[in-house]
Amino acid sequence: TRQAPPSAPAGSWLLLAGSGTTETAIANALTRRGDRVVIVRRGREFAKISEDEFSVRAESPDDFARILEDGAWAGAIHLWSLDASPADDWEEAASAAGYSLAPLARVLGNRQMSSRLFVVTRGAQAVASGDSPDALAGTAWGFARVLMNEAPRLRTRLIDLDASRDAAAQAEDLMREL
Repeated sequence: TRQAPPSAPAGSWLLLAGSGTTETAIANALTRRGDRVVIVRRGREFAKISEDEFSVRAESPDDFARILEDGAWAGAIHLWSLDASPADDWEEAASAAGYSLAPLARVLGNRQMSSRLFVVTRGAQAVASGDSPDALAGTAWGFARVLMNEAPRLRTRLIDLDASRDAAAQAEDLMREL
């Protein structure tokens, strides 16, 4: 029997989210737990939408640095691969799913304290015979594995959500891992 990890301390979480129901369920679960959630969405330029919501250029370390410069952070949760679709422009989708981890990691790695980075995918790993792993989610796994080796202070963790579960169940699954 696997023991549940201790509950993470309340703090501020950088949530790199799209517009899906899973992202909303995760943000709501963190807020119910007493954490502050700062939503970061992909955009064409840096914009402060509200006190707790920003738009960034995914390839820009400067945009991430502007958000992270103040405050203590419990960690960052990268959910951008959940919205990535092969039907989109492949380069843009791959940037969202995995390439965006490089500038984020650079900024987190430059902080004086160690950071926690959770890279969350859905359906990246084949579990049962006949499963077809999501290639774009695999991009995130590849980048995250490099970060685990090259930047151990980030304390990067990979979490693959079960694609057969609904958004609320996926959020519960993730909360158990934080």
